[in-house]
Amino acid sequence: IGVATSKVNKKKVLECLSLLGGTVNFSASMQSFNEDTLREIKRKNLAFNEYRTISKDITSKKTRSWCEFIIPLPEETKDSYLLGVKTSIEACMDGINTYTCMMLKNTELRDSFYVKHFEMETRYRIVPRDFGRYLEKNVIETEEVCVGTSTMMLSEYIYLRGFNFILSTHYNLKSMKEIIKYLRVENVSVYSYLREIYESLMRSDGLAGRILKSFIDDTTSELWDSEEELLEYYNQENNFQKLVEGKDGANLIQKYQAIYLDYIKEFVDHAVLIISNHLQHTELEALNNLKKYCISLQNNIFDASKDKIKNNFTFDVLAWI
Repeated sequence: IGVATSKVNKKKVLECLSLLGGTVNFSASMQSFNEDTLREIKRKNLAFNEYRTISKDITSKKTRSWCEFIIPLPEETKDSYLLGVKTSIEACMDGINTYTCMMLKNTELRDSFYVKHFEMETRYRIVPRDFGRYLEKNVIETEEVCVGTSTMMLSEYIYLRGFNFILSTHYNLKSMKEIIKYLRVENVSVYSYLREIYESLMRSDGLAGRILKSFIDDTTSELWDSEEELLEYYNQENNFQKLVEGKDGANLIQKYQAIYLDYIKEFVDHAVLIISNHLQHTELEALNNLKKYCISLQNNIFDASKDKIKNNFTFDVLAWI
């Protein structure tokens, strides 16, 4: 059961969350931190400082907090979006989700004036896993999405989708929770390291880098110039079979989160290598203990035969976390 919290009345939101005792996530559905964007889409949020206050108040109640964005919206830029993500991470939001802007029919955003005024570039893709064979006919649901505007190019949208792979795996999944906590204790910017990890993986020929590049390739190839081209392609039986087998038509973030978990050691090793380049030698032992802990906790999760893992540590990690 999913429940979204209100965008108004901070006091009531906090009261309701307190009564529910951590059974409901606190969602800060900002969509954008850019005031120009919010004005153009006629949206008024709680001030983020109010969200921050609520998030701080609910931490002791073990209520998870999430921040949500949509890209690319009118007037949003690559830098303004990244600033919003940085602000959310520094506010210790537990998760950050970013969705692609859907061009829903009969909405103001889909109006020809908006499309022309903001130079909205659109593509078509399959609604994730939304297809089937009915009465001997292949049925595929598609959606039109915005992938570029006058202030955000298609290449920037693809870049940000790649960064969201890093956010969804290294941050949202809590696969490096203990390492992120350590960075915060040391007053180190978590956002800066996530950006550096992303840029480094983009240049890497290692397994983790290849998985990231595969995600970006799939993000690009799922977009079609027209709905007719998309449907013509997937109505061919051999291509429809790609949907059935899960090769195409998947939710890419969810698909690659699973792949990430299967190869988590490679990703955590790479992340810690990047982080260690900026730490003092005396701090490396603690960092390597946390790396070993994160990998031990989540490595081989798809192998039921490896349900007992033993490792040795020079720090009492359990007492520290």
